[in-house]
Amino acid sequence: MHMFRAVLAAVLLLLSASMAWADSPLTSTDFYQAYMHIPQVAQAHQLGQLDQGLCDYLHDPANPIDAKAAVINALEPAIIGQGLDGTLTPNRSATLRGYLAQRYGGAPDNLPYDAISPAELMCLGYLVVMENDYLVDSSLALHQGIDLITRAQNNSGGSRTIDVVKSLCLAQSLFRESWCGVWVVVSEAVKRQGVVEDLDPNALAIILDYIGLYQPDCATVMEPVDAGFYGAGGYTGGDASQGGGFESGNPKY
Repeated sequence: MHMFRAVLAAVLLLLSASMAWADSPLTSTDFYQAYMHIPQVAQAHQLGQLDQGLCDYLHDPANPIDAKAAVINALEPAIIGQGLDGTLTPNRSATLRGYLAQRYGGAPDNLPYDAISPAELMCLGYLVVMENDYLVDSSLALHQGIDLITRAQNNSGGSRTIDVVKSLCLAQSLFRESWCGVWVVVSEAVKRQGVVEDLDPNALAIILDYIGLYQPDCATVMEPVDAGFYGAGGYTGGDASQGGGFESGNPKY
């Protein structure tokens, strides 16, 4: 009987973890769909893991930062070792850590963060959060990932893409505690002034379409957020249908 209860408890814990991933700020904001015309994004979605070519794409400063975020988003969240469909999932963040160690020196678990580009720090932090294992210590993984994205945020000079990616990770940390908080943290990132508008409006619309479901949980009615909101400067990534990024002359990441 004791063994049966132990097995039952383990099964319930696994089901709880799967349900937590089934519909949440990280799993339901598939903004990579706005970038599927970019071969590397489509490849990431198909492979479900990083390879040398995708790591090279994330490293190349000529590539738009929002497209790099889309590559990570296309990988989709998964508990390391077991995907949502029961298949084995590689440790994608370990793959990227190893790549960055080769590029910048240091060890995978002791990277020279000050030398790494904001875009790469964002991608690594985003991956760490997406591979957050609810069965071990979710808060530790979330904090580690968000800390990396905060480093990227502080070194970027202001990027809408980094702000929104960080807000999705923060929203995940609030998911079990405050649905209103999920809405607030993302909407504040969308409205923040003084940043480079480097996120494709089509991607932002996908994010807000889902995050907006949490707004009614707020006790007071908040001002709606429009996916077309880009301050006075407007989106700097050129034709939104072509996949975002920076115009010539704007800083690369």
